Amino acid sequence: MEIFDSFYKKSNNLLFFLTILIIVLFLTPTLVYSQLKITLSLDKDTYLEDESIWFEAVLENIDDKVLYTSYFIVSQPLYCKVILKDSDGNELTFKGGTSFIPYNPEFQGYEMKPGQEMYLISNLLAIFGEIDKNHSSVFYLRPGHYSLQVINHTNYHWLAEIRDELKKIGPAAYDMADKRTVFSNIVEFDVVEPEGIEKVVHDKLLQAYRLSRKITQGSTIQTEIFPILKSIIDDYPESVYVTAAHEEFHGLGAYLYGYRWDVIEEAVRFKDRIYCYTLIEGLKKEVALKHFPNLRSKYPDRRLSKYIDYQYKYGYLKEVE
Repeated sequence: MEIFDSFYKKSNNLLFFLTILIIVLFLTPTLVYSQLKITLSLDKDTYLEDESIWFEAVLENIDDKVLYTSYFIVSQPLYCKVILKDSDGNELTFKGGTSFIPYNPEFQGYEMKPGQEMYLISNLLAIFGEIDKNHSSVFYLRPGHYSLQVINHTNYHWLAEIRDELKKIGPAAYDMADKRTVFSNIVEFDVVEPEGIEKVVHDKLLQAYRLSRKITQGSTIQTEIFPILKSIIDDYPESVYVTAAHEEFHGLGAYLYGYRWDVIEEAVRFKDRIYCYTLIEGLKKEVALKHFPNLRSKYPDRRLSKYIDYQYKYGYLKEVE
């Protein structure tokens, strides 16, 4: 009986250990699979209907050695997946574009030194939601509660490694792959209907969106759209819809119709928003070198300065400092 009791206790201890191990594996995947960490954030937790919802995901090497990762871009969902769920837990369909990049067996992945970061910036309304009579290039999220998460399969070779298994056993091979998946934190937010003056601005924005659906090769419908968008930007500078109007204004090529703007002034306008990253990442180097030092000193604690610092550390200005 004592032998049986001893065996029973050992079995229970083993079962307890295995249970704890399984919990750790599921609850702390970031630490189990690699020493890479993804931190996800939004500008705020409540948005008006059709307000731009930009997110920032930062992949960071928190190890003390060089690591390698795969693609950390929205257009490669087999490596980097953005997961958006509604209040019922339903995962929304990804509608963003995908890009084809040939597989290179000699490529180790992107090198990340200790402490190095990699940014993923995107607008949820460009990659999720629905299309209706008002929306085409920009999608539509219904009012409600949502949760957002980003995962990255950091093993660049995982797809190639299961090629033979896929032929043998089919889709089950995907679950057997060593993807070295890193999970971000989960961020929740609400989308609500606009009221008061924001309802007026929203109607203007939808008017511009409806007109943009009529754009065809050779059409001049943009001449009707741009005054509406510029009115939102100039007449309602405090509106939450200024960002969406700004995106559409420049996305439709306003400069081709005689509209001009100062990129630095625009970056300052959105200095506290994630959106400002998109305004500075593509600047000509000479323009950046001329203005960035002053912007860093003038706005030291704003998102704009953080994104400028990133360009000096890891972006197109990394050879300068």
